Amino acid sequence: MEKLAKKLKPEELAKYEEVFRVFDTSGKGAFGVKELKRVMLFYGMSANEQQLYEMVAQIDTINNGLVTFEEFLAVFLHKLSDTEKEDEMREAFRVLDTNGNGFLPVPQLKRLMTETGEKLSPEEWDQLLSQVSMDDNEDLNYEELIAILMSTQNPK
Repeated sequence: MEKLAKKLKPEELAKYEEVFRVFDTSGKGAFGVKELKRVMLFYGMSANEQQLYEMVAQIDTINNGLVTFEEFLAVFLHKLSDTEKEDEMREAFRVLDTNGNGFLPVPQLKRLMTETGEKLSPEEWDQLLSQVSMDDNEDLNYEELIAILMSTQNPK
């Protein structure tokens, strides 16, 4: 936890602690399925028992059926890191999107990815391009590309 906490300013850490306390209704420093269900219902969300247990299990790294603040913080910081990566990609693509239409020429994208160390084989390019919408000029939709790249970095 200390490593994670050092990445945050004190006011940021305080915000995460406040959010955690919403879930930790018992004040014991951890929450389980029962507390998660109560918070979700309060916010108008629903999940069945199995889904609740799966949610807790995804966060619970010590496998005790509870989510500690450290585990909770690790998930939030990982999601924040993903968001930052996604924002950086989007900004780089916007700079290259000279028409402002959300599409990039494939050669330009290949050059950018090669320059940033993301060299793909011809087969990998074919696979990637088959998953992304193209316009009439065979330029690709970079929002779809970002979603694909993020999903391959963070498989569910």
